[in-house]
Amino acid sequence: MDPNVPVWTPVAMEILGFVPILVVTYITRPYVHSMHLHLPPSTRTNPSTVLYYTSHLPPSAIFTIKTHHLLPMLTSTTTVQLKDLRPKSSWFRPLSFENVDKQGSGKGLFTPKMFYVQGKDGLGSQVQNWVEGAWENVYGRLMEGREDDSVKGFWEKVKGGKQDGTPAPK
Repeated sequence: MDPNVPVWTPVAMEILGFVPILVVTYITRPYVHSMHLHLPPSTRTNPSTVLYYTSHLPPSAIFTIKTHHLLPMLTSTTTVQLKDLRPKSSWFRPLSFENVDKQGSGKGLFTPKMFYVQGKDGLGSQVQNWVEGAWENVYGRLMEGREDDSVKGFWEKVKGGKQDGTPAPK
């Protein structure tokens, strides 16, 4: 070891090496790996009943949401009812909605409470839509009351205008 280098320098460098990992983990934490809607047995008979159910989702509809941890093979699973999901956005990271249920499934320090999913035709997304139009119905219900998409809202806040260059409304 070089005698001109203080002893604390290598330790500080190792500690600071974790900062980028923690930032990336925080920013990407809400990304949803998979989201499953629990269908009642009566709606599983044919595609038209699934479409009807998804277009008239009751507040008691149950979702199982999986997100990744720092390591891709570790996932968190949260089970939540539709009534406990609220639209949410952030200027620092993309968010779609949050779980406001304090007693729900998925309690713990490392269980996410905020989630990000893309609507139809999201870049890099693979929506497995077993019944055509069902995901659009579910996503529309999740985003009820929300004025903008989180990524578009992010661009409006950062650049003072929309992603296509038009000025943000005042």
